[in-house]
Amino acid sequence: HTAALKQCNAAPQRLQNIPVIFFTGRPGCGKSSNAIRLASENGYLYFSSGDAFRQIMNSCGNVVRANKRSSTTMVINKLSETLSKARVEEKGVVLDCQPREADDNVLEHEALEEQGLKINVLVNLVCLEQKAMQRICVRAREDDRRQKDRAQWGYQAVVEKVIETGRTCGCSVDIDVNGDDQEAIYQKIRDVVRQRTSYPALLTEGFL
Repeated sequence: HTAALKQCNAAPQRLQNIPVIFFTGRPGCGKSSNAIRLASENGYLYFSSGDAFRQIMNSCGNVVRANKRSSTTMVINKLSETLSKARVEEKGVVLDCQPREADDNVLEHEALEEQGLKINVLVNLVCLEQKAMQRICVRAREDDRRQKDRAQWGYQAVVEKVIETGRTCGCSVDIDVNGDDQEAIYQKIRDVVRQRTSYPALLTEGFL
């Protein structure tokens, strides 16, 4: 917890006047759909590491597939561009880019720190594996071929460390998304984010 508290207390390089919302949760829990809607309704920027990776794959193909370090660097560069744009345009940003490996977490940390930003609210969507599997099957996204592996969330341990840091700082919020009323789930997410970013003083609270 000592390291986590240091991350909480580390001061941004400059005053943070924009909210940063970070989504976590197993594949199929509804991260992207809820994050996109939240960003759209509030005029925030949205960044998805999955979308960025798919764009890179479409343009670079097997060259990137054969070199994970290269693809990770490209995704982080796109994240940095989004964070920089958010700073310049003074817009909030919603991040759907939970790390899959420890190194990813370090690189995301550095991208935020470079812009003097902290995560103000970590929205952790809690979803049972069976429910997530059902949703993955319904959406039938092209990269969901390995449905079982995705629903089992093989990189959960890495994400849990980020969530725990957020909890230690008082910035993580668990939202139960196992119900079928998607509108009610979104309203919970929206209300929590509004409550925690409703006045400027709250933007000084966060973690890297």
